[in-house]
Amino acid sequence: MSFGHTPDSVVILILLVFAAIPAFFALVLVGRLLQWVLRIKNRDFATFFTIGAIIVAVLGSSLYLDLYGQVVSGSVVKKVEEIEYREEGDWRHKFTLTVEYTLPGQSMATAVLSPPVGLFDAATEGGTMPLRVLNLGEWPSLVRPASQSTLTWLPWRWIGGIAALVVALVALWKISNTRIGCLPGVFFVCVLATIPFINKWWEWQRSIDESLTPLRASTRIEAVQRITWLDPLPGESRDGENWETGFTVPQPYDIVTVRYQPEGYPDWVLGVDAVDAGQPAVQPGMAVIVAYSPDDPRQVRLLDASRLHHWVNPLGWVQDQMVNLAISLGLMVAASWVGDRLKAWWRQRVADALARREQQLL
Repeated sequence: MSFGHTPDSVVILILLVFAAIPAFFALVLVGRLLQWVLRIKNRDFATFFTIGAIIVAVLGSSLYLDLYGQVVSGSVVKKVEEIEYREEGDWRHKFTLTVEYTLPGQSMATAVLSPPVGLFDAATEGGTMPLRVLNLGEWPSLVRPASQSTLTWLPWRWIGGIAALVVALVALWKISNTRIGCLPGVFFVCVLATIPFINKWWEWQRSIDESLTPLRASTRIEAVQRITWLDPLPGESRDGENWETGFTVPQPYDIVTVRYQPEGYPDWVLGVDAVDAGQPAVQPGMAVIVAYSPDDPRQVRLLDASRLHHWVNPLGWVQDQMVNLAISLGLMVAASWVGDRLKAWWRQRVADALARREQQLL
């Protein structure tokens, strides 16, 4: 879902963007006011209220677009596919379509959409695309592809994962009050900790399985991003302090991007592979042959490349964290030992001083 604007409503759209900041703080103040009026003791109520209000507003707008939006024919004027590199050491594809459409009694309107990969591949520059548009008169309109709805637009994988995690945590909290105690919780945490490593091992196995990429294409390398440092858990804690989870990888690797036209596709796509640095040596403009799957042509495989980084770097991260943990524990034990020695020394000095004082009085 996106906003569409005409030359006359672009100023209103800019003002709405700037108004979003004071509107956010206004919601926080309303939440604090409700917390005071209703005598709610939870300190995070205002935060939950603000997040809930934003979610309700977005879902309400989307449902209103489903019910009252009109279907119009839009023209695809620009089609862009980009690769975004992340701190985690991986990447993601970004798809954008710039479309133009006309509503009754208005001039040409423009909108920038972020469609799913299927809709993006089906669109062609200069072609048409059916759009569902909520006409708000002189205000910017709400727009999305007509084939989408609120149900298909929502990230159900994330929603399901969060819901499952909440249910699991509630169940573990209930079980912790029984005779079993915290053992299921410890087991659950261990399972969660092993999932990322299982995923990395699975990625490594798929990267070397030639049967998954039966097709071949000749192309040239468009970009190479060398990864020597990554952070699998970026972000910081609530109080601004954070445990450093970034590290220098023991096995550097290159994220290689190629642009080619898969068999049966009307346009070129960006294919990406991650190979160990120097095995083989790659550089932009280099001619290569890539293997790919017809079901997922954006995940390509350079021939005769090594990909040990899939499991070497996760093990290196665990080793790095264990060393940091050992150093931290060592410093804590040393500080505790020094503190105890200082306390004992001080107590002995005080006792000696009191003994000398008593002798002087006698």
